[in-house]
Amino acid sequence: MKSGCHIRAQCRCIQINQRLKKAIELKKPRWLLAHDHVVFARKLLKDLGFDDQSKRSALKLANKATSVDDLRVIDMYDDAIQNEISLIERQGNWVQKYTSDALEQAINLKITPKALVYYAADEIQEKAVVVVEVPAGKDVPYAFQNEIYIKEGEQTVRADVDTIRDLVMKRQIEPERWERRFSGAEIESDLSGIRT
Repeated sequence: MKSGCHIRAQCRCIQINQRLKKAIELKKPRWLLAHDHVVFARKLLKDLGFDDQSKRSALKLANKATSVDDLRVIDMYDDAIQNEISLIERQGNWVQKYTSDALEQAINLKITPKALVYYAADEIQEKAVVVVEVPAGKDVPYAFQNEIYIKEGEQTVRADVDTIRDLVMKRQIEPERWERRFSGAEIESDLSGIRT
């Protein structure tokens, strides 16, 4: 028996595909993003001889498949790129492949100083979300797009001036981290007893 979330996802997939086909029929310009998993899955299935919708219709995804949620997204991709029309005759469509890594890189570039960040895709209240977890670090305060945020219970809120001042003062009081201390070791003499 399929879960309610899976059935709703299938319904959304069908609705989006119907809207896409209507836009193609009306010759409306289209701009779409396609995850690289969809593009790769399409190419792999084509290499295995499942190069059109009728051949793919007999295939079933395993429960909890992680590469694509529904094989019909490949049909949607074919519709979006106007696969049945020669390349020179295609008009009004723009489909850009993207990767999850690109999103992660964009977020990492906006965090200063650099921090460990963990990403996970999840479904919360029947909506697909990307969960970004930033564990506490020693180089506080951290900023995202030049804004500093703090946790207050379950909430993440923008830090006020007093909180930022406290974070900076606390950092100055804390002892220097060992890995940043200058080493007075005598490399030549300390390593001379090591045999290779």
